[in-house]
Order: sequence, then structure tokens, then C-alpha cells
Amino acid sequence: MKAGAENIRDIEAFINTGAELAQAREDGVDLWALWHNLQRTPAERLHRHQIALEMLRKLRKAKTL
Repeated sequence: MKAGAENIRDIEAFINTGAELAQAREDGVDLWALWHNLQRTPAERLHRHQIALEMLRKLRKAKTL
């Protein structure tokens, strides 16, 4: 996903919607990544999660070799 000027304004509008998000940003939460992830469908998010879990399993298995 490319971050054009319009997209950047959308992201900043999302991030600046409340005190909780401002605090999260101060605490180091990557709100840009969160916003981009929320643009995906639940099925897409689940698929990406499954890929990450499989990679973790492979890394743990490789560590024990």
C-alpha cells in the first residue's frame, strides 16, 4: 500500500481521533502499522497471522537442532 498525500491525511486523522491514541503513540505503539492492518479484511489479517505463526514454529524448531 502506497502512502500518498491523501492516504497520509487519512492515517493522521485516524491517529488524532482521541487521547488514547495520542498516549499509545507516545508509548511507542506503531499506529501507522495498526491503521494499515485495519484496512485489511479479517480473513487477510488471519492469513498474515498464520504465516507469522508458521515462521515462529520453524524458528523454534531450528533453534533446537
